[in-house]
Amino acid sequence: MIRVITNHCKSLLGRGWRKREVKLEGVDPLTTDNPEDHALIELVLSLPVKYRSVVHLYYYEDYPIREISEILEISESAVKMRLKRGRQLLKLELEGEGL
Repeated sequence: MIRVITNHCKSLLGRGWRKREVKLEGVDPLTTDNPEDHALIELVLSLPVKYRSVVHLYYYEDYPIREISEILEISESAVKMRLKRGRQLLKLELEGEGL
């Protein structure tokens, strides 16, 4: 029984999603005096994780698409599609606020 539990714990620790996890310790929060910039940052942070990470890396961290695909371990076409869909979601939110 102890051996089974030990092996189970090892398999949980070795899963791929844990290897992709990035700790953001020591990162300064985004601060701005412009209320429009602050609203845009809030909208980006409200996106689903898979779109938010790509949009953040591309626009705020200035990573090229190739490097984002390596960081997130997805294809370049997936990065482009997530950027496109993230932009569409942001556009819909911004148009909804303007009305």
